[in-house]
Amino acid sequence: MEKLELADGTYLRVLAREEVENLLGLFDDLDPFGDGEPFFDVEAVGEAYVVGPKKYVVRDETGNVIAHTEPVLGGFVPPPGLEARGPDGRRLFTAEIAGAHAERGDGLLPVLSWEATHPDWPVLERHQLSSPEAIAQMPEALCCRPFSRVVEAISSYGDCHPVACDPGGEITDPRALGFSDARSNRAGEINCDPQAHGAFVVDSLRAQAVEWARHTGDEVPEVVVLDPLLARSVGKSGTLFVDGSDQPVYADVDQAAVLVAAAVKLGAPLMVELCGIPERTVRAFSSGRRPSAGTARRAMTALEARIGADPLPKLLDLAERSSARRCRWPGCEGAPSRPDAAWCPRHRQRSGSERARVIGGGR
Repeated sequence: MEKLELADGTYLRVLAREEVENLLGLFDDLDPFGDGEPFFDVEAVGEAYVVGPKKYVVRDETGNVIAHTEPVLGGFVPPPGLEARGPDGRRLFTAEIAGAHAERGDGLLPVLSWEATHPDWPVLERHQLSSPEAIAQMPEALCCRPFSRVVEAISSYGDCHPVACDPGGEITDPRALGFSDARSNRAGEINCDPQAHGAFVVDSLRAQAVEWARHTGDEVPEVVVLDPLLARSVGKSGTLFVDGSDQPVYADVDQAAVLVAAAVKLGAPLMVELCGIPERTVRAFSSGRRPSAGTARRAMTALEARIGADPLPKLLDLAERSSARRCRWPGCEGAPSRPDAAWCPRHRQRSGSERARVIGGGR
């Protein structure tokens, strides 16, 4: 039985080709195109070096990289002369990093090709500002407008957020771009040296290259529950991914359905407080009636202000916790009107002394 040593020193059993074919053959019954063809094709192309989830490199018999993944690295601006992509659509500089890790296997990378002329190439990301919120976070000196393109220098030091206008084309000298700190609006240069006095200290591409193969040690939950109300249907097209475009969304989360499900469990008083819409409207969709698109938008705006970005999962979690709680009045199946309350709306109207007698068993 062949074993594979991972970067963290642990071992995994290597599946035989027949085992892989049998496992992937279980998907053939899906037959999405109705042609009876196998769902997956199994092809032995070379030696694979697996670093972690979605991180691997495949080399041929001569050691050349013929396929690799590039999470964490693929979105960065490449060093000069390395803009091109390989046959698999990935960038040449990420293939060099992946190949170096496969060659060494110990995380100690040799000198990479661009370091001869650019030894401290920084980690840069290009963005297009497509929302007022994104523009508001930019330095005032850049005078950004809708759909302006910027270059962000990534810093893990936590005390700066350097951004510059994107000149377009290949970037050969990042320090000449004219960076400003989005937090302080101060202009300055970027530098990968932590001892560079007065400069914005940013991460180097070499440091990121080493981190690519580092085991993160993230905890994996024992159970993952997918709420069908939060499912999104997205597509995938090779050309879209090669040029860095977003995935097309075929069906987004049904906000109205989530609001109805939450209202049924939370009750009208709490939903009115969270969503900022009239109680009569909330009671309508608490009974299962879908809110209009305008009402859903107003509710989403209020929810984002109350419980933060991406509020629907948090709202459903709150509803689930609330549904598990019951009013303290004996025999009442109603839910408390607030997360920190003990009484349903009906029994909350009773006097405090009457509730105390009921809980204490008095008359």
